[in-house]
Amino acid sequence: MGVEPTDNQLLRTPELHSLLERLRKANQRAAVLLVIEVMLSAVLVCVIDWPQLLRMPSIVVLAVLCVLGPSLGGMIFIFSQNKKEISKLKEQTRFGEFDKHRLKTLFLDTLGRLRLPQSRLAVYITADKSMNAASVQVGMGSLFNSLNGIYLNRQLLHRLSPEEVQGIMGHELGHYYRYYLVAVRYQVCLMLLAVLAGISLAQTMGLSIYGSSISVAAIPAGCWWLSGILRADHGQTIEYLCDHLGAQVQGVEASVTGLLKLGADAELQYAIHEHFLLSNKMAADLPSAEIIRSIEASLSYGQPTREQLEAAIELELKKQTAKHNEIGLAGFLNYAWNGDEDKEESLQQMRQISQALNSRPRLKWEEVLEDPYRIELDRFGIGKLVALIEANPQSQLFRFPEPELGTHPPLKRRILFLWRNRDAALIS
Repeated sequence: MGVEPTDNQLLRTPELHSLLERLRKANQRAAVLLVIEVMLSAVLVCVIDWPQLLRMPSIVVLAVLCVLGPSLGGMIFIFSQNKKEISKLKEQTRFGEFDKHRLKTLFLDTLGRLRLPQSRLAVYITADKSMNAASVQVGMGSLFNSLNGIYLNRQLLHRLSPEEVQGIMGHELGHYYRYYLVAVRYQVCLMLLAVLAGISLAQTMGLSIYGSSISVAAIPAGCWWLSGILRADHGQTIEYLCDHLGAQVQGVEASVTGLLKLGADAELQYAIHEHFLLSNKMAADLPSAEIIRSIEASLSYGQPTREQLEAAIELELKKQTAKHNEIGLAGFLNYAWNGDEDKEESLQQMRQISQALNSRPRLKWEEVLEDPYRIELDRFGIGKLVALIEANPQSQLFRFPEPELGTHPPLKRRILFLWRNRDAALIS
């Protein structure tokens, strides 16, 4: 059994200067290693017997896939997304109170407030119904430049105020321009070195095509695994720093309020999934994947109540249940395609998570709101929220799974970090 964290550990947030120093040292080491990687790659290019390699086209194809593979999956996902760059939106298109001109103005204002270059960096709106955003920097020059930019899920624009949207923009611009791992952004150099090393090893040992394939694939796989450890180790550092930068745009009030709205939305969605996966009798005979698809299809933009969401999902589940119970070949194929052999095992895991969540007290943070139907806090309200958190360190802010050691810090710590560094100067 693990050791329970103390109250101080639960409320501890890192010092801003220590985060900056940690990231600086990591990138300083990475810059040196990057030079070494390029030099070693140049040496291996001279050592490898290229005519011999070209007589093994399958190894050449495998080598290219190993170099580009880690990035290709993400790029394919981005290409496949239903997205639109804001300048290409139609004049009549509205997302809540936002149109293309308002979004462009907010973005340029965000760049100006953070003293970032007024570049042609793209801002994309995706059709995703979750409250999330992302920053993409492919790191291959102009080869995939059209993918670079920040991506805002449409749901954000229906739930957040302009100031809160600017806080999100500032956070993602932090990922793009300032707070990233050099080793990860230029990991293609490491993957190239690993592939060249695998080819050289295979030729030196006189391996067969089968042995060469293992050699060419195994070394890059190990490097990718190590890269994942590096990302996980510094993930929270970068998230804290990007949170701080986002708070420089419109103040800590907008950023904390945005985090509360994000947490409230995640809590509602988890409760909805928990209800239909674990408690709803009508959904009992459907595969888990089908239930989840029904839930996702029923989610809407804006701020529906839980009752409205459950009614929409009930209707969708009735349709799916009817399809699932169809007689004949169509019904059989539907069951075969959507069958869920491990449903009980996955549901048991969810039950355990839910039991753990429900066994811990939840803070009644809504009591600090002036309007219980509107999530909005000024500095005085945030001070009350922080005091409530500090007085109840064992209580959770929201009931949804938040791993303590994930790449994103728990929302409670992010709020504490922002508050404790609210008067820190703009990070240069």
